[in-house]
Amino acid sequence: MKCQKAKELFSELHEQTLSGGLKQTVERHLFECPVCQEDYRAFKVVYDQIGSLPSVQEPEDLHERIMRRVDRAAWDRKQAAPAGFLWLRSLAFAGVAAAVVGVAYVGYKQLADGTTQAVPVPVPAPVTQAELPVVARANGWVTLQFTARESTEILLREGGSDYSALPPEDALQLQKRTLEPPKRLTIPHKNEGPRATVVWAVVEGVPKVTAVFLPGAADIGFEPWEGEVGLIEGLLRICDEHSVIIDAQLAGAVPVSRMDSAGASLQDALDRLLDGTGYTWEESGGVIRIR
Repeated sequence: MKCQKAKELFSELHEQTLSGGLKQTVERHLFECPVCQEDYRAFKVVYDQIGSLPSVQEPEDLHERIMRRVDRAAWDRKQAAPAGFLWLRSLAFAGVAAAVVGVAYVGYKQLADGTTQAVPVPVPAPVTQAELPVVARANGWVTLQFTARESTEILLREGGSDYSALPPEDALQLQKRTLEPPKRLTIPHKNEGPRATVVWAVVEGVPKVTAVFLPGAADIGFEPWEGEVGLIEGLLRICDEHSVIIDAQLAGAVPVSRMDSAGASLQDALDRLLDGTGYTWEESGGVIRIR
């Protein structure tokens, strides 16, 4: 068994969900490979530390707070409505502790003869029961922590070069699992290649894709570059040049930007790359987060 394959099975090995034969193969590899032994020890430390974090309980007044916001949104829409429109509101509320809220509006346009004509207004999409992963740094690893309020399929892929769709069709599949609530799933990852790579996380029911950019292990110099560049290629370059971890939540087509990396600081490089794309960035927890 190769090291990369063994590392992909660390989580299942620690959770004791591997079949007997595969479990023995992984354990034999760990016995023979001191590098993987050390990585697995670090993995278990990170896994156990994250698993010991307390669960977050929803506030008792969650329902009331949501309804206040719904009423406020309805009032703001009513106040902003143009003359000649009368707004009637109908509310649909469903959910348990984590509540799914839907708000529907119907507008009526007053015609010249005094009658009214119904005007449909789009209904906001309901809140999904699944969530994008929380990306964090821990002891040299990057972890992706998933939570879901119902049975949810999770797909992890890495790399790829065809960014016409996200994740790329040519990306390597790392894991495909089903998360059963209330269990949380934490997946650690480390890039040991010389160049930056990107890990794609797809969560069933969530339209956005999480892209986690990990810098390469080698210290490789770069020539200054200026011109048009795809957003993914630009983030990979920034990730490597500045040795930063980037957590990007992406949706829709990947925009093309202009990038000038000559003497640019990390802040300047990100500002230039994201200018005009509709995305913004901030740094928290040692990770650049793009939303």
